[in-house]
Amino acid sequence: AAAEEPAEKPFSTYLVTAGGYFQVQPEEVPLVRELLAKPETQAQIPPDVEVLWTSKNENTGGRPLAGLYFVKKQVELSGKYLTFARENRDPQTGGPIVEFELNRDGARIFRRLTGANIGKPLAIILDGKVVSAPVIQGQITNRGQITMGSGTMEEAHDLAIILRAGALPAPVKIIESSVIGPSLGADSIEKGKLSAIIGISLVFLFMSVYYRASGFIASVGMLLNFVFLVAILASLGLTLTLPGIAGIILTMGMSVDSNVLIFERIREEMRAGKTVRAAIDAGYKRAMLTIIDSHVTTLITALILFIFGTGPVKGFAVSLSWGIVISLYTAVLVTRAIFEIRKEYQTLSI
Repeated sequence: AAAEEPAEKPFSTYLVTAGGYFQVQPEEVPLVRELLAKPETQAQIPPDVEVLWTSKNENTGGRPLAGLYFVKKQVELSGKYLTFARENRDPQTGGPIVEFELNRDGARIFRRLTGANIGKPLAIILDGKVVSAPVIQGQITNRGQITMGSGTMEEAHDLAIILRAGALPAPVKIIESSVIGPSLGADSIEKGKLSAIIGISLVFLFMSVYYRASGFIASVGMLLNFVFLVAILASLGLTLTLPGIAGIILTMGMSVDSNVLIFERIREEMRAGKTVRAAIDAGYKRAMLTIIDSHVTTLITALILFIFGTGPVKGFAVSLSWGIVISLYTAVLVTRAIFEIRKEYQTLSI
């Protein structure tokens, strides 16, 4: 009689005989979870073993795969024995490593554990997931290191943080939780827009009253500044936030501040008896260095905020930086072009 085909090896048995480690495609994870939840599969898993997934997918051969480990339920060494963990570079290979140190009781347990399992993986578990599973290369006592292989320093840093987090004995309990809906953010944005409109309107009114027709020209430059700034922010795909609106409002004030310096210079020249043409030329010429100096120093501050700031601070720095550049353009070129036409007048409303 022909020999019977051997029975197909059960999935869980294959995992155990394969060394307690398996990789599956991310799209197959729900199927594997369903298979492991079946009573017939659970019956084949030893009672002292549990199945744990990796905390993140592993890059194997250029493909992201989900790792699955069969580990012992009994914890051999807990984080309470850990006294020290930090990332570093291997002095020989230059690759990233994680150095760690155990207290006296932990060293005694780890010496026995590593001595009996050389060549086997040691699973590092946090919140029911395998974070890493380095292979034991030799017996370790109180100090050791984890070689990251092809990993990066950032991954070594994350693993060191996880090891230190596992050493914290205090449990985390949720005492109170609250949910903030998006309406709060939308309400803040609307108030920010209203404040921008009010601020620009007040500046427009003040300049038109105090500097008359010249103030109206400065206000036109300010409005152009606002239009150019919003257009650039929209083209960059940036989201309008409350700090960003604050940067826009500050920019509007600085845009008319440049014209204020120019107008005061023109007033001084006209009081000295100069003609309109000569007063305008002298006003722009003498105020230019001061305007450039104030804009450059503010731009440097905004760039520092962008480099070292995070979140809302970056939004403020971006809108302020672009606003400063556009403000310099409108103050030097746009309003100057209008005043070039006004040189032909015998009087100047300023």
